[in-house]
Amino acid sequence: MSTRDLFALIKAMALAGDPAATILDEEHRHQHATARAEHFFYPHLEHMLSRYRQNITAEISDRTKIIARREGREIFDLEWDKEELFPRSDIGTGSPAPRRRYSTQ
Repeated sequence: MSTRDLFALIKAMALAGDPAATILDEEHRHQHATARAEHFFYPHLEHMLSRYRQNITAEISDRTKIIARREGREIFDLEWDKEELFPRSDIGTGSPAPRRRYSTQ
């Protein structure tokens, strides 16, 4: 699922009033069972950790979340690690340290 999928839903409803083959259609969701997000950092923010001064891509399914950054990938098992604190990683050679999640709420 992506922003493009949201646009397809809005377009289908506006033109035909039919959500078939959109994210509201169960079969469509089954065939497209992951969500993708691209995050672009804002270069003018002064107080940002260097690991976040980059564009990243994330892919999430019901069980797994993968974050791709220039150093490599962080892979979260969402069934075991619901808080996303202990990623498996192909970044560097050591075990990744737990990270604190920050919320905007």
